Amino acid sequence: MTAIDRTAYPRPGDPLTAEELDARYHLNEADLFFIRDKAPGDIGRLTLATLLKGRQDLGYFPAPSDVHIDTVAHLGAQLDLAAASPLLDETRQKTMLHRYRTAVRIHLGVSPYSEAVEQLVSVRRACGGTK
Repeated sequence: MTAIDRTAYPRPGDPLTAEELDARYHLNEADLFFIRDKAPGDIGRLTLATLLKGRQDLGYFPAPSDVHIDTVAHLGAQLDLAAASPLLDETRQKTMLHRYRTAVRIHLGVSPYSEAVEQLVSVRRACGGTK
């Protein structure tokens, strides 16, 4: 199996160039409205922005602690934060992170990976199909 660092898949801890940050982590007006509507305080807004753009860019929710500091700073600057605040703690604020992830899913119109999907994937693998 190929090591993860030798794949083309983006990872949340990878440093990005300024151009990549602008292209992949730009907050548009709809994003800003959503973030300000759903999250109170600087830490909440920065965490929600990180989850939103991470989900859009990576296709999954990265752990907040795994996101590169430059990415967090780029999002913080767009939210007019003086300095990049720490993100919500994955172990102590699970309920709030769960709410944010649910809000992002609704906002993006996506659903979590369910057991039904797992069964479908398993059946197709067993049959040798890739569709």
